[in-house]
Amino acid sequence: MNEIVSERPNLFEPNVYITVYVEIAGKVCPHKLSAAVKQAFEANEATMSKIVLENGLVYLTRA
Repeated sequence: MNEIVSERPNLFEPNVYITVYVEIAGKVCPHKLSAAVKQAFEANEATMSKIVLENGLVYLTRA
């Protein structure tokens, strides 16, 4: 468990946006593209974490 200790009043404000830009040339198999995007998303800690408030503790966990 990664406990969060912060005095930030906006700790739960969804103000972090993750943007990724790619250029794809040529024909693409939709299934392979979908699988690649899913794999990249799951490999990124920021996209797979959630903030949990439990028993007065705040911590990050894998979504």
